Amino acid sequence: MPDTYTEQLPIDAAYQGEVVLRRDLGINFDEPTGINYLETPLRVFRTETADGDRFDVSVDHEPLNGSQLFDFLKQAAPGGHNDTVPGVIDDWRIIDDPTENDKKLINLHHRLGSAWNEFVLSQPAFIATLRDAVVPDFRLKIREENHQILPELDGLNFSSNSIHYSLLNIIGSSLTDGLALLDATNTGISDVIYGLIARQLNIRCDNPKKHVQVNDRTRPMLEARFQNWGTKRRLSLISDALTMLGPDAPTKITRELRDIMYEFVILPDGKTRLYPRPFLAEGEALKKAYDQRYVVRKDNFVADAIEVKSSKGAMITYLVPHSIRRYASNPLISPLIAWERSGDGGRRLIIERSQDGSEPVHYRDGVLGAVALAYFSPEARADEESWPLAKPIGARRAQGMGAAQVPVLALMSEANLLTTDFIEAAEAAS
Repeated sequence: MPDTYTEQLPIDAAYQGEVVLRRDLGINFDEPTGINYLETPLRVFRTETADGDRFDVSVDHEPLNGSQLFDFLKQAAPGGHNDTVPGVIDDWRIIDDPTENDKKLINLHHRLGSAWNEFVLSQPAFIATLRDAVVPDFRLKIREENHQILPELDGLNFSSNSIHYSLLNIIGSSLTDGLALLDATNTGISDVIYGLIARQLNIRCDNPKKHVQVNDRTRPMLEARFQNWGTKRRLSLISDALTMLGPDAPTKITRELRDIMYEFVILPDGKTRLYPRPFLAEGEALKKAYDQRYVVRKDNFVADAIEVKSSKGAMITYLVPHSIRRYASNPLISPLIAWERSGDGGRRLIIERSQDGSEPVHYRDGVLGAVALAYFSPEARADEESWPLAKPIGARRAQGMGAAQVPVLALMSEANLLTTDFIEAAEAAS
């Protein structure tokens, strides 16, 4: 649901009016996916104080999830457009478990005063929300079936490597009978294979007069030599034969002899694969492994895993492709925007925080509210003096102002952000 926030306003707050950034202020830029603050009604409430007025803005927009929070911070930041979610989290986590070098950096940040202190208080909510944008590493190999999903044949998948094994399966026990079967494809494969066997023998003979010729008398001898070769050498010859027959030969042979060369195996992903008959046991074993899949968990995510026996007999655990999914609700966060205007016209940000007991947890945060003021105000972000690409801390070299740094930068730019077109429009809303 949109974050109307009205239940947490001061008890005597009065509705003053609303501002829509694009409609009322002409603000226009490309927003990240899932974020539409430019079209969102920003409802303004006013409360009289002893020294002036307090203004609260209820943002009628869905709260941000982890990915949206990251994109929102990147959009508002002056730099850091190559930032990553894990990198931002690592920058923020130095507060929790600092090394000696981190402690020196933290001490430097303390010189930033209240801006740093306020961010430290908001850091747990920022990290909790942002973590949802990080898919964990389950540290398992992903079981891909790419060796059976290369070219397609009539909507079914096969690979060139499997063709070699399937042809060897056909001609391996009897070259004569196997080639008689292959001759039905009208590709001329028999002549090519016999010719290649003869060429292999003739290469070793320096006397051309003793070269073997392919005929009815020599074919039994050629077949016997072929059967005595190792698997690797026979597969190489089959590969050479297919190359000589041209690029269309594998498809033509497979289409004609598909039912002889392959077995159909339907895996749980819904895809029908053609397993070469020599590897049919592998296909059946993989189907069984899919049937016996189990769930592994890490952080807020689960995935399916299967156990598959390797060629050496060892069981290997694989992650099923595209099976990672969330099983726990992710935290959400919304900007909490409030400021005071004194009788003399001076303004100051009000930084408050809250979270409700709902599932998922919903944080509302005033530091994110300061970033929202920058997001709402392109003219403030165009001021390179108050919104620089890099900024030094003490005598330390300038640090890039990216997604991790923009919350503190926004707090340090309070004076500039409280004199923007949005602030003026909000206070004048009716």
